[in-house]
Amino acid sequence: MIDPVRPLVVLGGGGHAAVAVEAARLSGMTVAGFLAPDPASSLCGAPWLGSDDLLGSVGFLSSHWFLPALGDGIARRRLAALIAERGGLLARVLHPSAILSPSARLGPGTLACAGAIIGVEALVGGSCILNTASSVDHHCRLGEGVHVAPGARLAGGVECSDGVLIGIGAAILPGLRVGAEAVIGAGSVVTADVAADSIVAGIPARPLRPGLEKGKG
Repeated sequence: MIDPVRPLVVLGGGGHAAVAVEAARLSGMTVAGFLAPDPASSLCGAPWLGSDDLLGSVGFLSSHWFLPALGDGIARRRLAALIAERGGLLARVLHPSAILSPSARLGPGTLACAGAIIGVEALVGGSCILNTASSVDHHCRLGEGVHVAPGARLAGGVECSDGVLIGIGAAILPGLRVGAEAVIGAGSVVTADVAADSIVAGIPARPLRPGLEKGKG
């Protein structure tokens, strides 16, 4: 459980960070503010605390929870790894309108936004984004840094390796596997396994960029 005495610091100053601030507050967390490279007056009412340089302060790290809230999955995972290496704590944030099965698990640094649904025995890795009204059905397995965009649907038993991006309104059929760093285009319907590092789009989804050999994702 989140320690109510230890406030949350959101990492990032863009639109997704604003979503994270609001979700955290609505879930009952205290938000201390946000870190971003450039000064800003506030983010959804949360104050700018400084740059990422503050993550070098042991006192700062030990007195807050942290949530990387960047759309860039590589940057999000990098910040999460940095915090973990330095002994900081990554929060899990669940918007109060999201539905999390009691048997599902969210990794540290993951945000489930408004209307997201996480089904029975789904396992979601760290630093993931389960965006607005997305659905991750029963027994899905998501790696680190996966982003399920608004309205995307993963049927039961889907596996996504690290860094996968599933575009707005896309659907993935049951039991399929998506390799690391693959991108699923908005509105696509995935009917076959997707190779690592590939881009697929369409109905049914077809490769726009070839991926790595099968088995390397």
